[in-house]
This record gives sequence, C-alpha cells and structure tokens, in this order.
Amino acid sequence: MRSRPEKLALVRLAALLAGFLSACGPNEGERRYRLFGGEELLLRGAPRRVVAANAGCAEYLLDLLPPERIAALPAEVFEYAARPPERAAWPEARLLARYESEAVLAHAPDLVLVTPWQPAEVGAALRRAGVPVLVVPEVRELEEAREILLFLGRVFEREARAEELWLDVERRAAALRERAPEPAPRVLPYANLGDGGWTAGKGTTLDFALRLAGCTNLAAGAGFAGHARIDLEAVAHLAPEWIAISTEELSGGPSTTLAALRAAPLTSSLPALQKERVLRLPPRLAGSTTHHVIDAAELLREAVGR
Repeated sequence: MRSRPEKLALVRLAALLAGFLSACGPNEGERRYRLFGGEELLLRGAPRRVVAANAGCAEYLLDLLPPERIAALPAEVFEYAARPPERAAWPEARLLARYESEAVLAHAPDLVLVTPWQPAEVGAALRRAGVPVLVVPEVRELEEAREILLFLGRVFEREARAEELWLDVERRAAALRERAPEPAPRVLPYANLGDGGWTAGKGTTLDFALRLAGCTNLAAGAGFAGHARIDLEAVAHLAPEWIAISTEELSGGPSTTLAALRAAPLTSSLPALQKERVLRLPPRLAGSTTHHVIDAAELLREAVGR
C-alpha cells in the first residue's frame, strides 16, 4: 500500500502529465499526443531531427537517441549536462548558441524539447513555423522519472532503451535506500552570492536528490517551497549539520556563500561550519532536472558517508 506522500506525488504526476497518451492520427503515420497543458502535439512519424533547448533536455536526447537523430544541442551542454558528450563529437554547426526561434529553426528540427520555465513566446513562434514543441516537466519523484522516460521512449520509438534507463535508475535508487544513513543527516541547501540567501525547499529536484540520498532537507521541513529566500536568522535556527552548495561559485576563488555564513555572528558557529561539513555539488548536478538526479543523490550519499 502506498503512503500518503506517494499517493499525492502520483496525483501531482497525473496532473502534470495528464494525457501524455498517444493515438493514431487521421492520416497514416501521424501520431497525436495530449500534453499536460491540454494542447495537442502532432508528429508525423518518429522525430529524426530533434533539438534540445537546454542542458536538461539534452540529457534525454543523449541517453535515448543515436547522434544522427539529434539536430542540435545547446552550447551549455558541456558545462551543465550531468554527463556531457565529447566536445569533438559536436561541431559548432550542431550547437545551439541561444534559445531563440531563428536559431532553432536554422537546424531544421522536426521536434524541439523545452522545459516549462523557458520563454513561451519562443515556443509559440516555433509552433507557428510548423515545428512541434514538447515541454518536459522537471523530475521531482521517482514515478515522474519513470513516466517521462517511458513517454519519451514512445515518442522516439526507443521504448527498449527508455525501459533500460528506467531500470538502471530504479536499481540505483534501491541501492541508496538499502544503505541509507541512520540517523538521517540534517542538510540545508544554501546559496548567498551577495544578493541575500536562497535555499531549495519542497518541490525542487535538489530536495528530491537529498531524500534519495537518505538526508533530511531542513528547508523543506521548515515549510520552504521551491527556490526561496531565507534569512540568516532562519539558517541559524535550523542549525544544519551539513550545508549543500554548488561549486559553480568557486570557479573564481573561495566560496562567497561560506564566507557570508562565517562572517555573520548569527551563523559563524553553525555545526556544519565548525565541522567543515559542506556538500559541494558541481553545476551539472546541482541543477539537475531529469532522471540524472540519481547522480546527484549518489554523490551526496557518498559525501555524507565519509
């Protein structure tokens, strides 16, 4: 029997992916999909020239499709994809410098994968030009990872590959559950780059990664939802045993986030700082929005287990 949180997650998934069901179109070779937003996606056969609008979408293409069926990847893929491709395998002509309709259309796509937060006007322009656009939700629960992977497998006619990917995620998640730390490490995701503090609460992929790793996300437990502002008083009150930061900020020198915490009397004596318990996630994993959140969870689990 599923727990209440699991049931709620399934209800949420059903709402997000409502109608991700295909049916034969009126013409031979046509396939129609009802998307979560209610709009209809019409494809004339399996896509052969797919463009990914961002690194997250690129992760799906790289895992599911052979290179010859990928028309273009975003230039950011080498820095922000969980498992970036070989740079030499993707010449400039097959890279998308920016997500703008003209730049995308230059690659003559027959399908474009985007995420919900990207400019809606670009997607609308692509649709007016006759290019199908598929908006892929973020993965925030295991069941969502399964549904999205299997759905994309049907769209691409790569069902066996999608099932293989899902079984690997499921196996790795089970391994994490089997060796979950006791008691669960109390972790606070935190960032402060000079514009005030931010955290990742309930409904974020980082929250999902922490839960997969067997950790307690203090921000989610305190009622924070999404990527939210958090002041130093709240950070001090939560007294995290660990602090999770992205290593993206370290490229230019010492961590601005940690410096801000150490400089403030309210937070300088935090257990996490006193014991140097900092979970450093590379940018390619800190912002993961796909099934590759399992990669972030494994890195977190390894770090807290040391």
